[in-house]
Parts: sequence; structure tokens; C-alpha cells
Amino acid sequence: GNYATSLGLRVICAQAGWGIFRHNPILGTGTGSFDTEFRKYTQTREIKNVEYYYTKNPHNGFVSVGVQLGLAGLVLLIALFAQQWRVSNKLPSPTNYMAKGMIVTVVIGNLLNSVIYSHTQGIFFVMLTALFFSSYHLQKSNSINSS
Repeated sequence: GNYATSLGLRVICAQAGWGIFRHNPILGTGTGSFDTEFRKYTQTREIKNVEYYYTKNPHNGFVSVGVQLGLAGLVLLIALFAQQWRVSNKLPSPTNYMAKGMIVTVVIGNLLNSVIYSHTQGIFFVMLTALFFSSYHLQKSNSINSS
């Protein structure tokens, strides 16, 4: 019942996220709704100093997407990572390895924080995605033109 640590906050966010997700599994509760839904969830539990734990960021990207966008959002997020992985196999070396490293970093980071939601980390994801995968379009164009 005492979640007064960084790890404790992540635990209560994961517990609350799973509880909220179970009640709204398909489409979630809507974008930007985590704060409101988290407050509702914690108010129905016997948690000491509950005001301390209120947050808009559940510190887990998958929990965040699952609560707000449901299974549909989670499938799309995982599909994005899977598509990036698939396309990275067609990139020239060493770009393909760097792209895969970025994907692994973001997926693991999403287990411990809301990477895409966080400003700096979100920019990291967007900029590196643009940088690594921009050569795929050029490579595809060149293979069509040379045929």
C-alpha cells in the first residue's frame, strides 16, 4: 500500500492501467484520459497519500497507449515497431543495425517510461526514424529506375 518510491509509482500505474484497460479493452478511454481515469481508479482503492501518486504519465508507454487507445492502439503501436523492423532489414549496413538498435531501445524504454510521450525521447524517436528510414525510399526509387 506504500508506493512512495519511483518504482512504487510505476507499480501503481501498471496496476491501475491494467484495471482501467480491462474495463475499456477495445478502444480505451480516449486520448489524454489517463490522468482522469487514474484518479477514478485510485479513489476506489485503500491507498495512503493517494494525492502523491497522481500523474498524467504512467511511466510505461504500453500502459499509456492501452489505457487511452485500447487494444486497437496497442496493435497499431506494435505494428509500427514490427514494420520498422521489417523495413530495417532492407536498409544498407550499418544503417540497418542502427535502426534496429533504435527500435530495441524504444521498445525496452517503453517498458520503463513513456518514451514517445516524453518530449525529448519522443523527438529522439521521430528524428532517428526519419534519419534511418529516409534512405529506404531512395533505395526503392533507385531499384525501380534501374529496372
